[in-house]
Amino acid sequence: MQGTLGAFSHQALSGLLPRALPHFCGLPEETFAALEAGHVDAILLPLRNALAGPVLPHYELLRRNLLGAAPVICVAECDWPVHLQLIGLPGAHLTEAGAAAAYTAIEEVFSHPMALAQCRHFFAAHPEIRAVEFHDTAAAVEHIARAEDPRLAAIASAQAAEEFGAVIVAPDIHDHPGNATRFALLVPQGDAVAWHGRLHPEVPAPAIGAALLPGLMGDQVHQAVNAAALPIRSAVLLPNGEELWREDVFLSFELPAEAASEKWDAALERLTVVCLRTVDLGAFPKLRV
Repeated sequence: MQGTLGAFSHQALSGLLPRALPHFCGLPEETFAALEAGHVDAILLPLRNALAGPVLPHYELLRRNLLGAAPVICVAECDWPVHLQLIGLPGAHLTEAGAAAAYTAIEEVFSHPMALAQCRHFFAAHPEIRAVEFHDTAAAVEHIARAEDPRLAAIASAQAAEEFGAVIVAPDIHDHPGNATRFALLVPQGDAVAWHGRLHPEVPAPAIGAALLPGLMGDQVHQAVNAAALPIRSAVLLPNGEELWREDVFLSFELPAEAASEKWDAALERLTVVCLRTVDLGAFPKLRV
């Protein structure tokens, strides 16, 4: 997984697979490389946040993998609650400035772009604080802890603050209390059967069917199945140096817990009416956390 101790990917992994040993990577690209090299058994990839929307760079990585020589398959997904804290060094505090509280000692706040986008209300209320993008929420806490500069802060989980000896300056600064991130558990296609048996929920849960439809426009999907579609636009460089834009579509929709695989196979068959190729991501449980 991408991140370090206390990252939300780390928390989600601990919740879904308590006995799993995390393998931390600095960048999301490295997670796919680790899977292809056999260094890890699976990838836990964040794909969408309830407030900030889809993590488009991760969808692009997934698209490239699915169109490559060793495509993955999804065996489960879950919506993991995300509570974002403003984290600083010990001694950081709020001061009263007139009738409003302002973080006068803090000038810059580091975090992942998706986390920053989930705290728009906070930054609107504190225009004196500059948001700085970082590759991971927990790694941002590690960064400010090493810098030992009280003007720097981070947005991350409470666990990340504890891991790196920092303190929570302001709790739960995300824009909505129902904030959550959707994670997909991805494995090599040859391992799918073993993982499905391992993750089978005790209580029947809704299933999700998902696929990549290369070169298909989003409105064509709805002609075949009632599904949520996410187009990923990318440039293809032609031999003459010109760029050709193509649009691949990720689609997903809920399936009933009973006979999910059969219903998903039927949906894929209907999709063949409107597209020449489908890359199946599988029918998998949406696990409760």
